[in-house]
Amino acid sequence: EMSKFIGLNIGCGACKLDNYINVDINIKHKPDVVFNIFKPFPILDNSFGQVLLLHVIEHVPATLHANVLLECRRILKDDGFILIAYPEFIKCATNYIENKFGKRDFWAATIYGRQLTHDDYHVALMNTHDFIPLLEAIGYKDIVDKPEPFPLESHNTIVKAYKGTSALTREDIIRDEIYDGRKKWD
Repeated sequence: EMSKFIGLNIGCGACKLDNYINVDINIKHKPDVVFNIFKPFPILDNSFGQVLLLHVIEHVPATLHANVLLECRRILKDDGFILIAYPEFIKCATNYIENKFGKRDFWAATIYGRQLTHDDYHVALMNTHDFIPLLEAIGYKDIVDKPEPFPLESHNTIVKAYKGTSALTREDIIRDEIYDGRKKWD
C-alpha cells in the first residue's frame, strides 16, 4: 500500500530512506522498486507528496531532464514538492582549477562522477541559473535553491520546487520545439 509512504526516493543507490519507496534501476542496490526513469514511471498520477532526486539528475542526459521532471510532476500530489540535489558545475570546475583543499581528484569526481560503476558517471553539467527556468517551464512553482547544508558541500545545490500548473506538455518535448539540449532557456 503506497499511502503509508511519504514519497519516492528516485535513484536511491545504497542510500535507502525509511518512509519512502526507494527506486533504482540497478538491482544490486536492492531498491524497493526497480524501474528506468528514462521511461514513463509505472505510477499513478497524484500519488506522492514528495519526490527526491538526490544526486541523480546529473546522471541523466540533459535532453531527458524535461521528461524525467514532467514524470515527477505528474506523480506529485497537488501540494507536493520535489527535492533535487546536484553538484553545481561552475563551483566544481572552479574548485578543480584552483585545486581547492589540494583535492583535485575529488573535484574531478564532482564533475565527471566517481566512475566506479557503469551508472556512476555525470552526463549533464548542472547550472542552477539554467535549471530553474526549465522547472518553471514544466510547471513547478515556489522554487528555492541553496547550497547543500552539509559541511564542505557548498559546491552542491539543493532545489525545492512545488507542483504548479504545467506549461509544457510531453508533446512539446517530443517535438523538441522547446528544448533540445543545445539551446539555453531564456
